[in-house]
Parts: sequence; structure tokens; C-alpha cells
Amino acid sequence: MKQIIFVLLFIFLFSKISFSQHVIMAKDAFKHVGERITVKDSVYFGKVYNDSTAVVELGNRRLIAPLTVIFSAGKNPRLSDPRFVASYLQSGRISVNGLILLIKGHPSMIVSDWNDLKFE
Repeated sequence: MKQIIFVLLFIFLFSKISFSQHVIMAKDAFKHVGERITVKDSVYFGKVYNDSTAVVELGNRRLIAPLTVIFSAGKNPRLSDPRFVASYLQSGRISVNGLILLIKGHPSMIVSDWNDLKFE
């Protein structure tokens, strides 16, 4: 019985290690274009467009942020509130899981599922 539990525990731990995604900072996003990855960093700018799309800049305060995250706010009414984006998101760090794309030569991530966003 102990051997069966040990084998199941080993399989579980091995699967967690081999299938887990690593977390990167926004400044390293350009190295992972085309990959589905988790990015954890501070929010420095956020704006809501047409009550359906929220755009958030991650990384640091530069003219061009290292990573732009575009949220489809239509599925979550909190993201369509400009006060929520301006105050709550910019108050700390967030983790976003998604596919990194290159849009006009700039790394960007489009997120349509609210569960891919976590607050820290």
C-alpha cells in the first residue's frame, strides 16, 4: 500500500514539474513571443476604450512599456469601469496568463478569460 501511494505521489509531483509554466517579468516578454506564458509585474498605465476593451501597460514607466496587455472587458463588468482600472489595477502587481504576440513590433498579450488575471 505504501508503494502505491509513493508511486502516485511521484507521478503527481513529476507532472506538476514538467507541465508547469514559469513566470517571467514584463521586460523579458520579447524573448517569449509565440508562447503561452505567465507574466508577473507592476501596472503603470491602464485605460478603458469603448466600455469593452481595457489596455494595461506592464513593466516600467517608459515611453513604450515592455508589455501591453489587452483585456476583453465585455465578459467582466469590473474591467469596463475606468475607476477600477485606474485605481485597483495600478495599486499593485498582477499576474497574467496568455499568449504573447508581436503587434507592430511590440510584445502584447490578448486576454479574454477573466481567470487568467490574478491580483497580488
